[in-house]
Amino acid sequence: MANPMHVALIDRGVTIWNTWKQENVREPIDLNQADLSELDLTAIDLACVETIEANLSGANLSRANLVGTNLARANLHRANLKKADLSWTDLRGANLTQANLEGVLFRGAMFGGTQLKGANFRKADLRGANLRSENLTQVNLKRTNLSQANLNGANLGGANLTRLDLRQVNLSGANLRNASLSHANLQDADLSSAFLGRAFLGRADLRAADLRGAFLKGAQMGSADLRGAALAQANLQGVNLQGANLGRADLSAVRAFGANFTGAILTGACIQDWQTNSATQLDGAICEYIYLKKDGTERCPHGRNFQPQEFSEQFQKVRAEVELSFTNGIDWPAFAIAFQDLQIKYGGWEISIRELQIQPDNTCIIHICVPSDIDRAALLASFDRDYQAALVTTDNRCN
Repeated sequence: MANPMHVALIDRGVTIWNTWKQENVREPIDLNQADLSELDLTAIDLACVETIEANLSGANLSRANLVGTNLARANLHRANLKKADLSWTDLRGANLTQANLEGVLFRGAMFGGTQLKGANFRKADLRGANLRSENLTQVNLKRTNLSQANLNGANLGGANLTRLDLRQVNLSGANLRNASLSHANLQDADLSSAFLGRAFLGRADLRAADLRGAFLKGAQMGSADLRGAALAQANLQGVNLQGANLGRADLSAVRAFGANFTGAILTGACIQDWQTNSATQLDGAICEYIYLKKDGTERCPHGRNFQPQEFSEQFQKVRAEVELSFTNGIDWPAFAIAFQDLQIKYGGWEISIRELQIQPDNTCIIHICVPSDIDRAALLASFDRDYQAALVTTDNRCN
């Protein structure tokens, strides 16, 4: 028979007794709205206790047992929860700003509208935790285990996720702009429709990851492992994929304008309807064969493998330059209309402005990049007609 244990929690004249019955079965304890701020509650056992809206700000709860505890809307600002067990704890609406959560066990914990700004999750176990739509900016996640966690729609902009275990994590629709994911394990992760603009994914393991519809413009993915990854309709504009392994990856309908595939492995990848332009770099790409259809029925080349450099020579688009000259200055509204019409007529992103020069006689020359196989005389004539028509339109608006 276990001896009864009484733990006195004294704060501002309020005494709360935690009474244990025989065989360690406790009486129900109600700490709802209790003020326990700044108390030393090291290693306390509050498992399954009701602490809704309790004030635990600044309290020391290191190594505490909070399994199944209801901490909904509780104030844990600056609380020390180092190595506490918060498995199956209800943290919905709780304030954990600047809390020390190092080494905390969060398996099955419930988040939702939880305030986490400045919290320290270093070495925390968040496997399978539901962090959907949570704001995790300015949060320390170093060496945190987030495998199988639900981070759908979460805000991780600028987060440091370097070397983290993110296997099978749900990051669909998450904001990962400027986040660091270098060397992270993202095998089988769901990154569909995630915002990864300018994120750093160098040497990340993205095998079989779902990146369909993801926004990766300007991301750094050098030497990343993307074998078997689904990238259909992803925005890869300006993405650095040097040395990346894209073997058997689905690149159908990706927007790869200006993407750098130098030295990347593309053997077995599907490039059905992929969109590249003359700024897309395929120099030294390693590719034995590709598929032109997602069902794998149209292998290219048929019955053999590409010779060295044959793939890049066949699919690299070469660009040239055209000069647009304006002797009487530029009417910018008219130019914008005519240039947009030009892009529509001649392939959108294939037409881009490279440089503006002003000559000593005030003549303005705009250098534009175009595909090398384009009829440049016809292009210039088309632009001139549209520009003159736009000048009339803009003049009439002014009058």
